[in-house]
Amino acid sequence: MTDVFTPVYAANLGLMIVEFADAYSGNPNEVRPVLPQGSILANNWIIDGYLVANDGLFPVGESSVLTAVTVCYGVLAHLVATPNQYVVLLRGTAGTREWLIDAEFFQVAHPIPGSGNVERGFHDIYATMEFLPANGTGNEGLIAWKAITSIVGQGDLVVAGHSLGSTLATYLTYDLVKLGNMANCVRGCYFASPRPGNADFAQAFDSAVSQYVVYDYAPDEIPDTPPELSGYQSLPKVMEITPENSKAVISNNLGANHHMLCYCAMLDYNAVLDWKTLLIADQDDPQSIVGPNVQEASQPSAVQDSLSFA
Repeated sequence: MTDVFTPVYAANLGLMIVEFADAYSGNPNEVRPVLPQGSILANNWIIDGYLVANDGLFPVGESSVLTAVTVCYGVLAHLVATPNQYVVLLRGTAGTREWLIDAEFFQVAHPIPGSGNVERGFHDIYATMEFLPANGTGNEGLIAWKAITSIVGQGDLVVAGHSLGSTLATYLTYDLVKLGNMANCVRGCYFASPRPGNADFAQAFDSAVSQYVVYDYAPDEIPDTPPELSGYQSLPKVMEITPENSKAVISNNLGANHHMLCYCAMLDYNAVLDWKTLLIADQDDPQSIVGPNVQEASQPSAVQDSLSFA
């Protein structure tokens, strides 16, 4: 089974999330974004389908100043070399509309009894998430967890996401385990995750999902939202990256501290030969990743040994 606790593998997942997010950003009206040739996803994986959801400010049935728009949040894919190994990749926040949703910070009860409360804005998106097959046939319109359960079966599945995508990935992982009976074959890998719910939800998730990790960078402000004072709590298995144990030196600003590419570099600086070129292609500051952390690289222990659960 895939070890999501390995920083090298986690960095690879993060790079694929960036590839998908860039494909989406290039044409946000396309519900089946085309991945660029030469990308990790295009070279090594086959897309089974896409995860689409309503991107609206308020739930269906309530008055809204914004009209719900169906957009693509992620993909389900399997390895060419190992067809029973699957990933779900969910992108981070894009645009003012989704930032407004992120900022709601109202709690609602999770639909599964005894699962505590979740953040309303995040879960309202997730509740509309459906599967869109890559070839246009089979499982069309099924809610996400049902379609994924049907396709993956007892295969090896990793659900990964960044920022807003990490909270959506959290809810999806929970439903795959609780409703899809996939406890023995699904794992979660979440980057820069806002808090998905209250303490009861965090406990319910941790009890149901045995293999998952949340990678948070200490200076990143997003994982500290919504605030604990308003009743939210992070999932228990947080692997904290710090400027000291990071494999990369990151510019200390809000954008760099939260950027998926920066997380990848901090986990495995050697994953990419030229980070600046990737940042430019991503239309971000090429100085976000300053360079390797020479002090950390000189230590005999691996990155994983220096990371610790917060």
